[in-house]
Formats: sequence, structure tokens, C-alpha cells
Amino acid sequence: MFSCRLTIVDIKEIIGTGSKFSAASNEAVKYRKHITMIFNGNTDSVITRFERDGFISEKIVYRYLFTDFNYQWTTKKNTDDTTKIMNGNIGYVNMGMLMPKQVNKVMDELKKN
Repeated sequence: MFSCRLTIVDIKEIIGTGSKFSAASNEAVKYRKHITMIFNGNTDSVITRFERDGFISEKIVYRYLFTDFNYQWTTKKNTDDTTKIMNGNIGYVNMGMLMPKQVNKVMDELKKN
């Protein structure tokens, strides 16, 4: 038997409030889809209590604002990173790095070769 509680609320109760809006076929998928609902909140931490086979474990999960991580967004992607001219005049385009607004510029660069 496995059960999980957050502070004083059973996770089944939290998922039950939003389960009619979830396109999930089983309980494990519902937990995965509702992870943000489960761990987000207006306090700086949440106490989780797990019970498995009669053994109870309590942990404190701390919540952080995204701004606390000082993440630096990379907004500028050069076409130098997305295109390369290889041996034999072969053009290579890294489609994972290519932004839609760069397509015309990249095509112009490849036409030159």
C-alpha cells in the first residue's frame, strides 16, 4: 500500500478536484499531469508524508520562485551556429537551432555557395 499526503491534504483529494479536466486513463498518469497543482502554492515549503508498507516518511519540499535561480535566457541565436559549409560545398543546417525568422537569411547564405 502506498499513500502520499501534502501537509494535511491527501493527494487523492487534490487530484480529485481537477480530475474531471484531466485526460488521464489511470491514477499514475493523473499524478504526473497534476504535479504542478500538487507542489505549487503560496507558502515557501510543503511537508510531504509518504506511507509505504506501514513505513511513514516525512520530507520538507521547498518552493522557489523562478527568479531565484537567476536563469539567463539566450535570446539571440546567430546563423553562424545554425549553418555550416562542409567539404565539397555541402551546406549543413542545424534545424534544432534555426528560428523561423532566420530561414530567409540562412537560405541566402546557402545560395551563395
